[in-house]
Amino acid sequence: RYAIVAASAVILVAIVPWRNFQNHPHWDKVGWLPFVTSPLRARDVLANVVLFAPLGASLAWNSAPAGFGRIAAVAATLSITGETTQIYAHSRFPSATDVVANVCGALVGAVLVRRFREPIRAGARH
Repeated sequence: RYAIVAASAVILVAIVPWRNFQNHPHWDKVGWLPFVTSPLRARDVLANVVLFAPLGASLAWNSAPAGFGRIAAVAATLSITGETTQIYAHSRFPSATDVVANVCGALVGAVLVRRFREPIRAGARH
């Protein structure tokens, strides 16, 4: 369970604009449509997937096999929270693309753990 806390902390450090908060929102910078509204860069999408994969992996390792909906919900909640804080920063661009990529990253991590967890646990018993 420490991995869940650690993954969440890394995500919050990475996506919350800790030094750039302003006292007014920047709604004009929000990318409302996933994979349509700019800025749209492949490296940013990949970075978001990689950033959230450990969260999904740690949640999958610590949950029942049918927990993909819960994993997606946790990732979406954390992502939307972080993206919302970016509305109050001059240098950040909150977007629905980031939210989708983040949830996909968590699900990729979960799928990888589910795929390899049983063989790992079975090997540990021998």
